[in-house]
Formats: sequence, C-alpha cells, structure tokens
Amino acid sequence: MSPKTVMFDKSGSPLFQTHYKYRLFAVIAHSGTATFGHFSSYINSCKDGRWYFFNDSCVCKVSWDDVKCTYGNMAFNWGATASLLIYVHSDVELNSVTSDSKSPL
Repeated sequence: MSPKTVMFDKSGSPLFQTHYKYRLFAVIAHSGTATFGHFSSYINSCKDGRWYFFNDSCVCKVSWDDVKCTYGNMAFNWGATASLLIYVHSDVELNSVTSDSKSPL
C-alpha cells in the first residue's frame, strides 16, 4: 500500500492527492521514566548511509539492528525506546547535502 498525502486549502477542502515515498532519517529515543529520563538520537547519514548514535557524551556508528531494537525493547544497549520517527522524501540522494567534512552527517 502506497502512502498518501492529501493537501487542503484554507477552507479545508482537499486540493489533490499524490503518492510519496519516504525513508527513515532519524529516531529520537527516550530512556528512563516519564518524570526523569534522557533523550538520544539515531541518525542516518546523508553522506555515507550509515547510522550514528548521538547522546550527550558521544557519537558512534551503530548498526540498523541497534536502531530497530529501540522499538519497544528496553533490555538492549542503552535501554532506549523510540519516541519520535523522522522521515524524509526517499528521493533525497546520498551526498546531496553539503556540510563540514568533520561532521559524520
């Protein structure tokens, strides 16, 4: 099933329907409780297509399996659970973003 996007005008009437494809760009994960915890990020690099883990103390390469384990698996790695998924249009190509050469992204 293809994803659909419906655009609306100011009155709320649909303008048109079209199909888009998206790819997962980042996962924001939370560890801890509702009253005390920590957020970290898994980001898919536009430069090399690899996944990276970001938190307050480090940035490191991780595998897709590490990212997948944030979906409800509290016993893996940092015990983080995905709380926000960020998607981009799949037609965004690798290396299409120019950035500082020191940045992994």
